[in-house]
Amino acid sequence: MDESFCYVWEVDSVETEDQSLDDSIFSIEVHASFTYSTMEEDDEEPDLAAQLESLETETLQKTHRLPLDQVRSDPRSSVYSILDSMYIRVENFMIHRILDCANRMLKDNRYKNRKVLRMRVNVDVTVEELPFFVEDDEENQGLMIPASEGAIEGLEEVEVENPIDCAICLDNLSSSCKAKRMPCSHIFHAHCILNWLGIGNFCPTCRFELSS
Repeated sequence: MDESFCYVWEVDSVETEDQSLDDSIFSIEVHASFTYSTMEEDDEEPDLAAQLESLETETLQKTHRLPLDQVRSDPRSSVYSILDSMYIRVENFMIHRILDCANRMLKDNRYKNRKVLRMRVNVDVTVEELPFFVEDDEENQGLMIPASEGAIEGLEEVEVENPIDCAICLDNLSSSCKAKRMPCSHIFHAHCILNWLGIGNFCPTCRFELSS
């Protein structure tokens, strides 16, 4: 079974170039560690020692810089997008911990006049197999390309028939509410998917790509 852990803390530091920024930002350094087994499926009832020896870990690291206004106006989508861009299977508790830390920093007088609010996030995930290709990922990890205006405008507006969860905000899409459908048929709250596609050009559920 997949297991996930998320640790979040403030980084109380200032760099000389911070004041050169026009607008305040959150600088969120994410370390995502993926632990997986190299053991073959046909191995017969391996003992605990053999199972532990078969475990390997790959880590992705990326610093995400998000405008403070974006985090305030659409916090859940902002956090979801940075985690998903690093191949992390996003869970509610991860979003809550990151936003709790962000809210504490916004209320703390130490950070009141800071241009850059820094945060560190460590995510440890146990998976059956790596969700990315190690040899191809170093240059592109965390890279997000916005969808084109035409692709966004072409999304179909639909009325939800059966209640489902929006994969971006993780809240319910209730019956009869207005939503947007991607070409891959996945449905999201309109504001969630429009904000998402302004950052990344793929479906957050199946990674179907729109034109950028």
